[in-house]
Amino acid sequence: MTETRRNDLLMRLLDALESFYQHLSAVDDEGRRAFEEVAEWFDSTDPSDEHGFEHLCAGLEIDPERIRESLSRRSAEIRGARIVPRKR
Repeated sequence: MTETRRNDLLMRLLDALESFYQHLSAVDDEGRRAFEEVAEWFDSTDPSDEHGFEHLCAGLEIDPERIRESLSRRSAEIRGARIVPRKR
């Protein structure tokens, strides 16, 4: 993989993480929709979707489940909710 391609993937991941945290506590409809959209992207498991989270993680050689678990824990902390492990 070229450095340019790797940087592009990394920027997409950082943009998604920024959007996730920016809209995590949204109370307006637009913010909630934005959060749901990015949360669904992180939850997607289709490795053939070249714009999907799994494909991005494969390109960056990172574990998607580790990121999902971290997002789940952090969002629970921010929202003050009990952490419930995801079943896959």
